[in-house]
Amino acid sequence: VRDDHEVEALAKVCGALATTIVPSSLEKLVGSCLDHAAAHLMVRDVSSLDFGNVVDILAGYAVHRVRSSHPELTRGAMELLISRVSDAELNDVIRLLGAAADLSFSDPALYRPLSVYVLENRFKLNGDQLGYCAQKFAKVKSSLLNASQLYASLRVGLEIELGPFGTLGPAAVSTAVAGYLRAQKELPFVRDVLFPYAETLGWDTYSVEDLAHFYDGLSRAPEDLEGVEDIAGHVADAIGRMVGPDTPATVVTLLCLSFSRLAPENKPLLEAVFQRAAQIAPELTAPRVAMIVSGLTVVDTEDLPTRD
Repeated sequence: VRDDHEVEALAKVCGALATTIVPSSLEKLVGSCLDHAAAHLMVRDVSSLDFGNVVDILAGYAVHRVRSSHPELTRGAMELLISRVSDAELNDVIRLLGAAADLSFSDPALYRPLSVYVLENRFKLNGDQLGYCAQKFAKVKSSLLNASQLYASLRVGLEIELGPFGTLGPAAVSTAVAGYLRAQKELPFVRDVLFPYAETLGWDTYSVEDLAHFYDGLSRAPEDLEGVEDIAGHVADAIGRMVGPDTPATVVTLLCLSFSRLAPENKPLLEAVFQRAAQIAPELTAPRVAMIVSGLTVVDTEDLPTRD
């Protein structure tokens, strides 16, 4: 990042990195790029940016997990936006929710306007946005939200999208399941509506990213929720077929973290995931390596790929 970049250009760099699937071999380089951008943004007037550009900055650091080095930047950017939520564009507010949740912000002054905005605009949200909101609100401390009201309202939107004119595809179903199970809200809706609908789509219509989110949700489900074991088996089988040499690091590490809770015994799944993990581990940042290790601690070593 050059010293003469304008603040708008730096924000756009962060935004572009937030929406780019980065190969594992470039993860550390991207982190370095964001480190340099933060150093320059800290000495520039970020308040001159519009709402969407500030969200771009937050999204870049949220997606690539580099907040710990720059809390002043991300906290300051978040504080700039709190009073501007009600007048912002719908997509920008949803991106702000995602960044705030992924960065583990815990300021109720932020989540109050975000919650109100989503509730007031719930009938404008499409299937993907409803699922995304369900997933991201689940990452927020329940004490900061009226979670029961939020998830009941999102359920109404999802029920509409499940209708004949709805737009609820595999990605939306996966994030919705992940969100509701992590929040442990509206569980009969998940069991009786989302699970059966998810199966009707056919597991091969999901991307491996979709299935990783779905599996993560299942790993957080209450032990007494009916149907979880059966559907987890189907999802695991599909993931095992899909994981390969091009599977992104974000998917591999999320799956390993899910293993730490589910402790699966599906050998094809474990072999595929840990084979890919072994390939990319030397290129990953320390937090992602820790996610891989968390999965290794609960699986049978006989289910792991052997060294040639």
